[in-house]
Order: sequence, then structure tokens, then C-alpha cells
Amino acid sequence: MPPRRAPGGSQPATQAQHGNDGAGPSGSASTFPDYVTFTVGQAIISGGCLEEVEVKAMVRRLAQRNSDDAYMPVLSKLQRDTEFLGLSIERIKFPWNNTWYVCLVGKEKDDASKQLGSKYTADQVQYYRSVVEALCEAEPAENRLLASVSQIRLKNVDVQRQSGATQGASQSAAKARKLSQLDKESVLKAFAHDGWLYEPERGYYTLGPRALGELKDWLLSLLPHEVVEKLQADYM
Repeated sequence: MPPRRAPGGSQPATQAQHGNDGAGPSGSASTFPDYVTFTVGQAIISGGCLEEVEVKAMVRRLAQRNSDDAYMPVLSKLQRDTEFLGLSIERIKFPWNNTWYVCLVGKEKDDASKQLGSKYTADQVQYYRSVVEALCEAEPAENRLLASVSQIRLKNVDVQRQSGATQGASQSAAKARKLSQLDKESVLKAFAHDGWLYEPERGYYTLGPRALGELKDWLLSLLPHEVVEKLQADYM
């Protein structure tokens, strides 16, 4: 039985894609060595969010296949293997390039501090939260679902804008305000490299595919209602 549909309208990685996007699970039941699932799982865990065409190519190479007949069985097994950890393998279609991504998503309520805390410092996480809020509040360009904002503006976002902040969060905000302009420029590039942000053109940033996958509940609570409806209907 295929995995149940994940909360928030996102698609489990094993759910068949409709339409002719050229991505999505394919193939029928197949057998393959256990190391195939293990290696693919390690790659997704390490990257957090990978392009689906990359994952398919990895499965073909490891399973020594010329087709994608092992792709769906591998993801189905990976879904079962990670479920006890409170994780889910989900697919996100990224609005900026209509590319499908495979993401490892925690089933607990999305929390940027938890998701980013293993790599970034508290002040960098606090800065990221403020950047995301600015991106969600910005007006998208015509024919764009998500807004992009210049690096210059993002380096000057107000990290005090969060309401209901605890004393600890306030202290983190104070640290974030101490980030230099150069520090912010550097960490923006790091966020984009890791998929938390996306750079559609030089010097501009928007929400990244990894954020849409791993932080979707939080993002959907910040974005305008009409954008949320479109994302849930066509991209998650």
C-alpha cells in the first residue's frame, strides 16, 4: 500500500505525478540490493532536498538499470525505513523553474530553528527567519508566484519584527543585529547553496525548494492566502 498523503497538501515521494512534467515516480515492482536504498537515503539526508532527476539517475546507476523501473520501489522502501524516525520523503515542484525535488521532511511542526540549527548559529537562524518573513511579505513580480528581493534589501531586514518572542529569542535577535553586512552577504549565499533560498538572478533571492519542503507549514502560515492555495494545488 502506498504511503498516505502527507499533511499540508504535500505529496509523498511515491505518489504518482499527474501530467507530463517528465518527473515523478515511474516503473513497477522490482528487486534491488539493500545498499541502493541506503545510499539514496544517505544522499537525501545529506542534501536535504535533491532534484528528482538526480535521484532517478542515482537509482539507475546503483541498481544498474537502463530505466526507472526501480525508482518507485526504492522510494517506497525508503519511506518505510524512515517513518519510524518521524520523517517523510516528499516531492516539491519548485515554482521558479518547475523542477521537481525530493525532500526529507520531519512530520513534527516545522521549526526553522530545529531544521537549520545543526549547521547555522543562532544569530544566522534568526536572520534567516527575518529574511523569510520579508520574502513572504514582498509583492511577487507579474506572472511569478513567489517574490524575489534584492540582496541589498535583505541585508537590512529588521530582525525584531517577530511577535511573541521569548527572552531567548530576543537575545538571538540581538546577536543577529550584530551580523555585519559582509556576514549577511556570506550567509545569504550559504542559504542559497543549501537550498533554503534560491537565487533566480544575481543579487536577488527568493524562497528555496528546501524551505518549501522542510518548512512548509511555517511558510504557508506567512504567505498570502491566494499564494498558499496555488502552492498546495499545483506544487506540493
